[in-house]
Amino acid sequence: MKRAKNLSQICLQLGVGIVGVGLYATPVHASTSGLVISEYRVRGPNGANDEFIEIANTGPAHTVESSSGTGYGIAASDAVVRCSIPDGTVIPQFGHYLCVNSVGYSWGSYPAGVGLLASGDATFATDIPDNSGIALFSTDVPLDFSLVTRMDAVGATTTDALYREGLGHPSIVPFSIDSSFYRNLSTPSISVPGFATLTPGLAEDTDDNATDFVWVDTNGTSAGAGQRLGSPGPENLSSPVTGGGLVVSLLDACVDASTAPNFVRDLTSDPAHNATFGTVEYRRTITNNTDQPLTRLRLRVADQRTFPAPSGVSDMRSTSSVDTVVTVDRSPCDGTTSDVPVVGTTLEREVSQPNGGGFNGSLSVTLAVPLAVGASIDVRVHMGLQQIGLDSFTFVAEALPGGGDASPVLFCMGATVVDDIATFCITPTATNDDYIVTADSLLTVLASEGVLANDLDLDSIVTDVVVESSTSDGTLTLAADGSFTYLPDPGFVGVDTFSYFISDGNSSSPPAVATITVEEALGGTSESGGGSSSDDAGSESEGSTTDVGSTEGSSTTDVGTTEGGTTDVGTTEGGSTEGGSTEGGTTDIGDDSTGGGDSSTIGGTTVSPTDTGAGSSDSEGSSEDTADGEALGDNGGCSCSTDGDGGLAPLGMLALGFVGITRRRRR
Repeated sequence: MKRAKNLSQICLQLGVGIVGVGLYATPVHASTSGLVISEYRVRGPNGANDEFIEIANTGPAHTVESSSGTGYGIAASDAVVRCSIPDGTVIPQFGHYLCVNSVGYSWGSYPAGVGLLASGDATFATDIPDNSGIALFSTDVPLDFSLVTRMDAVGATTTDALYREGLGHPSIVPFSIDSSFYRNLSTPSISVPGFATLTPGLAEDTDDNATDFVWVDTNGTSAGAGQRLGSPGPENLSSPVTGGGLVVSLLDACVDASTAPNFVRDLTSDPAHNATFGTVEYRRTITNNTDQPLTRLRLRVADQRTFPAPSGVSDMRSTSSVDTVVTVDRSPCDGTTSDVPVVGTTLEREVSQPNGGGFNGSLSVTLAVPLAVGASIDVRVHMGLQQIGLDSFTFVAEALPGGGDASPVLFCMGATVVDDIATFCITPTATNDDYIVTADSLLTVLASEGVLANDLDLDSIVTDVVVESSTSDGTLTLAADGSFTYLPDPGFVGVDTFSYFISDGNSSSPPAVATITVEEALGGTSESGGGSSSDDAGSESEGSTTDVGSTEGSSTTDVGTTEGGTTDVGTTEGGSTEGGSTEGGTTDIGDDSTGGGDSSTIGGTTVSPTDTGAGSSDSEGSSEDTADGEALGDNGGCSCSTDGDGGLAPLGMLALGFVGITRRRRR
């Protein structure tokens, strides 16, 4: 069974278009041809001729077939063709084509393919005037230039309407600095980490240049079109390409994303290296889930808190790092540690970025040997801090020969804060489950107690749950939200199992096993499913059996402190739970928390699980099995801000505990 769904992963909780399984679907607002002008500049350190125009393919591999002439025309608003993309040229999926001014282009030393540089796929020698517009046409015959043949355009507000989309982006003061306009991959805002694009990871195209394009330069200069520290990043046909087959997860999934070894904070001040307030480092594992070995790998910055950051927001500067060795405790998270090599990343064209890297920068990962299909490499990303506050860093992985067929994925490092909830992009984790049912009875489990209830996806974007192997002694029906029904075969008593995995749209978890114990009815009847199930959502209980308003011995639930098998969930006396009522085998468990929770039905008996909620538990053990990476709240992770000594500290951690009637968490 295919275990990875090629869907577009979204790091934040926003509505977006999703790519279908195994197929590419044109994203919302993407060009109908797939080709867009993705980055350009008409001036640089070498003066007015230091120019380039980059074309990106946001769709499937595109073969150039002009409507007239001999290719697609890239023309400035003077209607003069600067470059022609010849008929028959194939621009790979998510690949690029680069047109440069051979007189002054200064980024020819920027890395591209293996051993190759970002030279022009085509060249021109006629200057493009400052604040001009540029258009891509399906023809290279100027007399045929029109809105009908125009494929894309970008220009300043002062240019002709044929050479811009919408009203155009703001005009800029013509400084000869290292700058460029590029299409937004995530968000153009330094202070707001949420996605401002409906196609995260792909060049945004809403037909409005003012919305779609971000202006950056290596000094964070204010030139009239916004002020953001960043760098040009011209890419050509040989450059690495992105894709959903490049999967990033935590270096050590046994601990959360905000602690070592996944996150490291160093308070050592180093102003000379853009680290006045020390550094932060993120460590991740990149897995090759494409269908080919990778010979080149790098990370493209899509979003970064950087200069000029407002008060309360970090000013982060990406920089190069060296290889190191890190101690980790990986699955099965039993405290057995090992040392793993972690590869440093190199800020490409660092000599041109004296203030450190920012928006649109790239960090190269050195591959000593090709990264085989299914293999992983551990990497570190190093950031200097020039100001302390909320931090986040979002990137797109790029590779050769390709990143896979699915839409590219944005991976979040640090704490991206949305409504005070931090989200991280990592591989989901499925946890084993246990259920009990009486022979010849239907087990009905709602989502609140279903197989997803104790599974972990730190970015809370699980899109699918898939049965890998079904039950053998009964009939199973599993829904996408984790709810299911199970009917044992007539007369069957014993243990039945099924395995499943979860997907977050980018990667799938290892399989988990759900065990269903089918017990013989006691005296011909059974309430609340019988048997025993446990869940630690509070302190340790004394005694192995807890009466939660149901038949004696029907469930074991650790909620608060119990003595002699009595649980204080409200007041329990003689098998009756106050705060709810017990009549005819139906138990509503009282709850002082908000949210209430959904109910689960077992063998015709409906019970309401206690919703511990964030901050609602007054017992110990509010975060359950964090060593196993199980409990980080509904959205997981934590926000980061400055603590008293200038370090990054958690603002809040959501602890998620489960009070179960029908299940127990397998340890």
